[in-house]
Amino acid sequence: MKPFAIAGLGYTFEAVSAGPGSDTNDSGLWNLGVGVEIPAGPLVFTPKITVRDYFKGNENREVRDGVGASRWFRAGASVYAEVAKIDLQGNAPTVWAYDLGLRFKF
Repeated sequence: MKPFAIAGLGYTFEAVSAGPGSDTNDSGLWNLGVGVEIPAGPLVFTPKITVRDYFKGNENREVRDGVGASRWFRAGASVYAEVAKIDLQGNAPTVWAYDLGLRFKF
């Protein structure tokens, strides 16, 4: 097992349309998190928790609890899948996110 930390700065443009209303968010954001890598044969499992918020004061903080699995095929590429529960604090009900994709190491 190997613990890890996550820290990031970024920018997002989001547009949401739900029912009669819609919303957009065009701002910088930050995130912090912790997790652990658990190797299991050719797979690596990564349970983690992250917090993400925007630099605007719109109180859209997200707390994301999730677990992912990666399979590295060679030194620099892997396929991954992740499921996460996202608590959109102060705004909306809890939602679930499902991700599938490729990762590359440089």
